[in-house]
Formats: sequence, C-alpha cells, structure tokens
Amino acid sequence: ATGANATASLPRLHLLQVRRGPRSTSTQRRTLTATRGATNRDCVLIKRTLRGGQIEKHDGDVVIIGDVNVDSIVSASGDVTVFGRLCGEVHAGNRGDTGATVSAICFEPSQVRIADVVAVMGAQNSEPTPFPEVARINWPAPTRAGGLGQIDGRGSSGGGGQPRILVEPAGQFWQQLSARGRKRRAARVGSEGKLKWSAPAKAARLTGIYLIIAGMSLLLAPESTFGLLFDVRTIAPGWIQVFGIIAAALGLYYVGTAVGD
Repeated sequence: ATGANATASLPRLHLLQVRRGPRSTSTQRRTLTATRGATNRDCVLIKRTLRGGQIEKHDGDVVIIGDVNVDSIVSASGDVTVFGRLCGEVHAGNRGDTGATVSAICFEPSQVRIADVVAVMGAQNSEPTPFPEVARINWPAPTRAGGLGQIDGRGSSGGGGQPRILVEPAGQFWQQLSARGRKRRAARVGSEGKLKWSAPAKAARLTGIYLIIAGMSLLLAPESTFGLLFDVRTIAPGWIQVFGIIAAALGLYYVGTAVGD
C-alpha cells in the first residue's frame, strides 16, 4: 500500500498526439511522428553502432543509441542526437534548417555540418570532455546572404562575421561544471603561461621524484643500494628489484598527481 501511494504521488508524464509511422524492415529501427507546435517532423531511432563506411540519411530528427564510428556518416533534416560516442561525420539540418543541433555524450566528430555551416574537428583539434556536448550555429554578427562559415575545432572561427558552429556543454549543469573546471585550470597557470605549484603539489612532486630515484636504484643496483641501510644477505636480489619497481610506480603516481591535479 505504501508503494502504491508513493507511486500515485509521482507526477504523470503525458505524450500527446503521437502516432507510429510505417513499420521499418529493420528490427533495430523505429520511426515515430510527433507534433512540434504546428508542424510534424519524423524522428528516427537507431539502436545500434554505426561502423566505418555506413551511411544513415533520414528526414526529420535522428536519435542513435550507440556509437558513430570513424568514417561513418549521419545526415538528417532535423537534429542529430547520439547516446554514445560520435566520431564520424554528421550533417544536421541538411535542408537548410539553421536551428538544428548535434548532440552527443562523447563529442569527437571528424566533421560537423549544420545547414551550410561546416566545422572540421578531428582528433588533433578537439579534446574529449567528461560531459555531453551540443553543437549549434552561432551568429556573432549579421552575415551576408549565402556566406559559408568554417571553423577548426572548438570555438575558433574561420571568418569575421560569418556564422560558426559553437560546441558547448549540453545543459546548465554541465555548463557550470565546465566553467568551474576552466577556472580551476586558469588558477594553476601564471601570467607567463607557467604552471603554478601549490604546497601540497610541491610535496607530492618531491616525494614522487625521490621514490622514482630510489626505485630505479634498487632495480639497477639492488645489492649496492639495499646494502646502504640493510644486510643484503637477509633477502634475495630479486625481491629487492620487486620493491624497486613498486617504489618507481608509486613515484610516477605522485608526480602525475602533482602535475594533473
């Protein structure tokens, strides 16, 4: 009874004016038509990973539950949403819809096109982020008719007043989290571009360097190094080298923590 009352108290969700489209020949794809204001736009649901060389081109929105691998292409007249890793090429609003968006949990596409605006991304220009992202057209200034904006990576435009594709965290929570991360990184970099070390970071770096030196000494000269403090006859040289490997690994961990934290 308690569970029933708790369930009854939850807000109910209503999906209005939704009808199923024609049945697809693929068991992994469904087509739904939903009302958006005064117009209808199809939504194609693809529940699989797109391998390299595969092409998906549809009218309306496209939702993919899976990954979009390198050398695969997704094209839609509406929005494109990927619940997975987006690494291939994607074209949203291929009929000129400049309000279309491209969203992905892991946003690493090789190329993004929205309407006639192109962004060439590539692994060398974009770094993976720990939050979902959405790409949309940004209009920084009035543009000439027929202008084509092109950017490389996140945020740098290829033309002054031309439209560009802006990639940002998807949702207010992720935007705030990303802003805090940028402030934290900026606080660790001085005006000359050099990394600033806090007191705990300095201590961790010093400890790590000491452990690396000690570990390498135990590994390369186990008896001589161990004999400085202990009797080498009480332990086999092999075990001394094992301790050296462990010490060196801990040293790398300490140094990495000091640099990356």
